[in-house]
Order: sequence, then structure tokens, then C-alpha cells
Amino acid sequence: MARAGLGDARAFRSLVDRHGASLYRFILRQVWRPAIAQELLQETFLRAYRGAARYQPRAASPTWLFRIAVNLLEMHGLLRPDQRAHLAQILRRGGPGMAACPAAALEPISDPKVTHR
Repeated sequence: MARAGLGDARAFRSLVDRHGASLYRFILRQVWRPAIAQELLQETFLRAYRGAARYQPRAASPTWLFRIAVNLLEMHGLLRPDQRAHLAQILRRGGPGMAACPAAALEPISDPKVTHR
């Protein structure tokens, strides 16, 4: 992430290659619409690219990317209140488990009373 912040396009491309699929699956689990998930994925990476120079390694790169995605989901009103609390708790924890398997760790809470959009 540090190299991407210095404008290294290959470093940023590597970040996209490493985390794009799990980030897409995470977003898709929240919105259940592939086209919307793809748009949100692109917006997540666009924001990450624009903010790469300001990235501070307090959190691992995947945690930072997932936080951007969650912020976008919230901004567009695509998270239920129970999801917001659950995701905020997981993102605060971060750590090795988050970096190793973020999509699985961030799977939405299943609630049979709630229908997904």
C-alpha cells in the first residue's frame, strides 16, 4: 500500500488483484445484485486510489479497503442496522483473521425475517 501511495501503478494493480475478488464477494453478499456490486467495487478502488497517498498503516490494506466498501454501502443506504453494527465490530478488530479471510468474516448476519434487496 505504501508503494501505491507513492503513485506506483503496479503496486496498486497488485492490491486490486489480491483483494478484488473477496471484496466483490463481500459487496455482493450485501446487495445481492451483481451490477451494483461491480459498481461499488469500482468505486471502492477508485476511492482507495485517490486516497492512497493519505493511507496510514494503522490497519492492514484489506481492512482499509473493506472499510471504504462499508462506508459506500452505508452512504447508499444498502446496510441494515444489524449489519452496520456487526461489520463495525469486525472491522474494529481487524487483525490477522480479517486480513486472511475478510469476505468470510464479513458475511452478513442471516435473518429469515429480512429479505435482501
